[in-house]
Amino acid sequence: TISSSTATASAAVSHLISRCSHRSRFSRNRHHRRRDSRSRTTTVVATATATATAAATAAATAAATATATAIEAAIDDILAANADKVEQYKGGKDKLFGFFVGQTMKAMQGKANPAVVNQILKDKLG
Repeated sequence: TISSSTATASAAVSHLISRCSHRSRFSRNRHHRRRDSRSRTTTVVATATATATAAATAAATAAATATATAIEAAIDDILAANADKVEQYKGGKDKLFGFFVGQTMKAMQGKANPAVVNQILKDKLG
């Protein structure tokens, strides 16, 4: 019985090996086909993404220009409403710069880019 069970086990192992070998070849071929179809899809997606990115960049540039114009209008209103503080700032009270930034951010409801606000205020306050 030991020799017959050994022969049976040996036959089972060789069957599994041949079966695995067959599956490996099948999987490998299927994988190559899948990779080829993915590369074509990737090219199409990359082209579509580049077009969308260009459109988004153009929209962002237009929005930034509109936003800078809105920020500048808000700053003009704030400087006009606080003429006394503008004079104090020009007289050397540099800490008022933060006040102007804060008032601008308040007027823009926190949606303004602080770097843009700082640049415009520096230009206007000289």
